[in-house]
Amino acid sequence: ISTYTRIGPWLARLYEQKGRYEEAVHEDLSGPLQKRLDEQTKQELKDAVHQGGWQPYLQKYLALYKAGKIPEDPRFLAYVNLQLGDKEPALAYLESSFDRFADAPLQIKTEPIYDPLRDEPRFQELLRVPAP
Repeated sequence: ISTYTRIGPWLARLYEQKGRYEEAVHEDLSGPLQKRLDEQTKQELKDAVHQGGWQPYLQKYLALYKAGKIPEDPRFLAYVNLQLGDKEPALAYLESSFDRFADAPLQIKTEPIYDPLRDEPRFQELLRVPAP
């Protein structure tokens, strides 16, 4: 496992929490997405955050995903939808992440980004899934 794989996504979220959105996007695009996105798609994401901030970046990310320009990452898509205030797709993506990621049960139990979902019955069901 590379150093980036372990700390890069966390660093991006820290930059985001500090309101340093362009640096957060840089970290997001420096990790696993770097090799999976073409230069035009990366530039569209950078432009969205540069011109409008965090919410336009998240909206652009979803639009590019729906257009087939960004590969599916159910955990990040859950996070993006949750940040945009859309709980239903966030829950659906979290549920699908359980099929793909062994650490998904542990992650949702401990990550504060999922706090807005904690009272949702579907989220409570996910918390009952045993961690590996």
